[in-house]
Amino acid sequence: MTIPTTLGQSLYVRIGGHGAVYHFMIGMSRVARFAAASLMLTASATKASATDVQCIEASKYKYLYQLFDDDRRRFADYFGLDADVRALPDPEFCRAALLSGPTGESGKDEFGDLVRMIARNRGWLAAIYLSSPGGSGSPFEMAFLLRKMRIKTVFAVDSDRRLVYSPDFAPTPPALVVPPTSSAVCYLKDQIASRSRTINTISGIVRPNPFEPTYEVNTDRPGADIRSVDLPRADGRLCQQRCQNEPRCRAWTFNGPPRINRPVCWLKFDVPAARDSEEGTISGVVRPQPFKPTFEPGFDFRGNDYNRINLSIADPRLCQQQCQADGRCRAWAYNGPGVPVPLTGWERYRKTQAALSPINVRFAECASSCSFIHSGGVDRSGPVNVHRPSAAHELSDVEDRQAAGTRVRRFFEDIDAGEHLDQMRATTSASS
Repeated sequence: MTIPTTLGQSLYVRIGGHGAVYHFMIGMSRVARFAAASLMLTASATKASATDVQCIEASKYKYLYQLFDDDRRRFADYFGLDADVRALPDPEFCRAALLSGPTGESGKDEFGDLVRMIARNRGWLAAIYLSSPGGSGSPFEMAFLLRKMRIKTVFAVDSDRRLVYSPDFAPTPPALVVPPTSSAVCYLKDQIASRSRTINTISGIVRPNPFEPTYEVNTDRPGADIRSVDLPRADGRLCQQRCQNEPRCRAWTFNGPPRINRPVCWLKFDVPAARDSEEGTISGVVRPQPFKPTFEPGFDFRGNDYNRINLSIADPRLCQQQCQADGRCRAWAYNGPGVPVPLTGWERYRKTQAALSPINVRFAECASSCSFIHSGGVDRSGPVNVHRPSAAHELSDVEDRQAAGTRVRRFFEDIDAGEHLDQMRATTSASS
């Protein structure tokens, strides 16, 4: 079975024991990767097997949405998605799954199970947690699959052999408690620091920091087009300049080689959300959206205070007015009685996570061939025990061991696992 080459360039990998050639896509879009996974699912669905791949319950999006106070538009904005164009993940979809147990056990098809897990979650699976002493099976194939689908690999098991799941993104940091003061206090700030979640504090911005035009490589900002302009040469800065010279233009997108041969500049009257794109696409913003002062209960812009004002009335709007009246002031923070703000987001998620049944694992390690799977992650975290073919004990084993060593070296070269992991493998004794 092959996958149509119109989806992109292809890398053929022979899947040992599966009787098929799986066609992995290089530089695929998320939609194309899902299409590829669906086709691979068809190829592997003929094998009925027990599974060692399971969804991590705490990673389901119905719980992760709590980090955004169940506001899906905030979720979409955080990930740079247009909720009106692209369907957001189903609440029952999983962001992470656990692959556990020895690989290559009789009657199991962990590669097929992994494909099915990826296809079932329609491109929203982001991480695979590992708990395995290794074995035989298809570790190389699973590693290449994870790399081409751009999935992270994680080893995270505590001393009691329980899986420790943490979301791989952080919309807001854990909340900090600011003790309420006996009187209302207003802090004026001449710079805008990052937001911190707090209690008993209300903050806001009245003047944003000076804006610098952006230049965003491999990024698209689709929509809100005024018109397209042909350019004399493939240079994104020409497109940026065209936008700067047109008062109506706020943002721009350049398309050129190798994506298309003829360089084109798209001028935009609005600032669409940014999306990752392929080589040859560059975008930027030259004029941000008109700014509206903010009023943000439960947040603080820590630091950069240049004035502290005791307010006669416990009203945060008076603090906002003090900042607006002072040309030096960019942001403000009010701390006083009468503004308890209940924690949401992370606190709700942590309570939900604590109430879920823990996932106990058999193996508090990722060793041997599991290290191959781990190296396939587009981002990797947690300790692993790297593997080399063991030393031959009989003369008849020598050629087999040498061939296995060659396959391992070629795998690490092809997967580009990184110098650190490759050096660890090279310095590990063959008997360990």
